[in-house]
Amino acid sequence: MSKPLKIKKITKTAKDRFSALEEDFKAEVEAMDKPTIDRKIADWAKLIEATTESMKADDDLSDKRETARLACAPYYQDIKMARLRIAFAIRILGDRGQ
Repeated sequence: MSKPLKIKKITKTAKDRFSALEEDFKAEVEAMDKPTIDRKIADWAKLIEATTESMKADDDLSDKRETARLACAPYYQDIKMARLRIAFAIRILGDRGQ
């Protein structure tokens, strides 16, 4: 049995926000002038749009998402209720000044 692929999770902290990007890529962009960076940004934005449209048009993906949504629904409901209970209990403590 092979090891599962390790995928670096993209986080939003400033410290490691761009750590998923290759160092060669970062150095390449740092060396670009403004018009080149502007063109690259436009190209990447077009890629995002095209990929998003492809995802929307993929019926198989839509079916799998719906199946996953239905399978996860009980878990999401449990999580939602637990968060709501926590929020209510915190509000009660706040009302009591505790």
